[in-house]
Amino acid sequence: MPTVEYIDRNIAINIPQLIPHFKYRKEKLKLLRKLEVLIIDEVSMLRADVLDMIDMALRSARRSPLPFGGVQLLMIGDLYQLPPVVKSASEQILYQHYKSPFFFDAKVLVNISLLTVELKKVYRQSDQQFLQLLDAIRNNDFDSLDFDLLHSRYQPQFNAQESYIYLVSHNYMADQINGERLKALPEKARKYEAKIEGEFKEHLYPNEPELILKVGAQVMFIRNDSSEEKRYYNGLLAKVVKLEEDGVTVTPDGQEREISVEREVWENNKYYADDDNKIREEVVGKYEQFPFRLAWAVTIHKSQGLTFDKVIIDAGQSFASGQVYVALSRCRTLEGVVLKSKIHSSAILNDSRIADFQFQTRIDYEIDELIHTEKYNYALQKMLQTIDIRWLKNEMQQWLNNNAGSKSVIFKKEGKEISSTDILKTIDELSLVYEKFLNYVNAINQRERTEEHWLLIENKSAGRCSTFMTK
Repeated sequence: MPTVEYIDRNIAINIPQLIPHFKYRKEKLKLLRKLEVLIIDEVSMLRADVLDMIDMALRSARRSPLPFGGVQLLMIGDLYQLPPVVKSASEQILYQHYKSPFFFDAKVLVNISLLTVELKKVYRQSDQQFLQLLDAIRNNDFDSLDFDLLHSRYQPQFNAQESYIYLVSHNYMADQINGERLKALPEKARKYEAKIEGEFKEHLYPNEPELILKVGAQVMFIRNDSSEEKRYYNGLLAKVVKLEEDGVTVTPDGQEREISVEREVWENNKYYADDDNKIREEVVGKYEQFPFRLAWAVTIHKSQGLTFDKVIIDAGQSFASGQVYVALSRCRTLEGVVLKSKIHSSAILNDSRIADFQFQTRIDYEIDELIHTEKYNYALQKMLQTIDIRWLKNEMQQWLNNNAGSKSVIFKKEGKEISSTDILKTIDELSLVYEKFLNYVNAINQRERTEEHWLLIENKSAGRCSTFMTK
């Protein structure tokens, strides 16, 4: 939490408790300092306190007071879908510091003008009647919401056949349905254990480490086929028809052909900046398992981003904000939806803070002008951040205090002796040059942006860089 006051570490941690976690190794620091753009996907589920933690980590690693250490931030997602998860134990303390758990109420964003662009083309559905129904649910537009059309899919006694998938709100519900369906199959079960190499933490496991299957089981692929044949994709349902030691044969939904599936390998990659300042990756761990899981039922959270042809939904009382919309919008057609319980207006939850945020930040029609303006601001910020030397004085002073107290230390370079006092004096001189240059650039940047003004900044920059190189 963004406070220095005491907090029970079993619930949360405060700023002093968080700072020691920002002591990164040399290669991680190098990577973070070369970072230019940070992309966050599914931002609807990002909590405000987590975004503040990201900000603090980047400022610390990049030695910059700028938000996110000067890194550009691109966030992608539909805020009307799944909200951030806040456990009841931490809910009270979270609301002591934040207006809401949504990312846009993070402290770091208070003085930042966020801009949003809405993508309006729909790829999953094509039926206009279904799209209008989904839009009405998404926007809490009860005047336009056709409940008669929605409840035409209400079939409480529906007996699910193959290819239907239950969308439920909690893991235990999905586990219970999958367990009951698997147990009901008469065939003998077979267990497949994952093969794990190197560094691969349990919370990163993409699938169950012990996958129990039977012939007749309904499964769902959780990744695309890595082979050139592209026989399956993430979200495809299939029926198990044969179990072998090193392979499982399935029949994909809607197809007659059988495909033999082998284990896939997931890699845990470590990223670093090489000597040429290029981002590289190193494989530090591998997880090998079949690329599907039991799928008579799946949670709404795990269905995020997936597409189904036939779904069974029981809205009940446990659905959170956005879950009704997410559940319905996973299906391609309204005809593919079966409702086990009616969806009343009380179950269609929406947070007005989301609509307020998007109304205040939407810039769809001004994006071209904005890009033209911001390219200058970004270039200037990048240059200023590169030549800002003021951080070095604190680092040097801390090093001296840790190694020799307040005494002057002598360094030798190419046969010459240089004292720490001389180094600190040079840093002060360069810092003064930088501050004068900063004031000049800010003054020029306030004017209307023309090629003439940009040329002034380029010429001044060349002169200041010469000064820095000479020193």
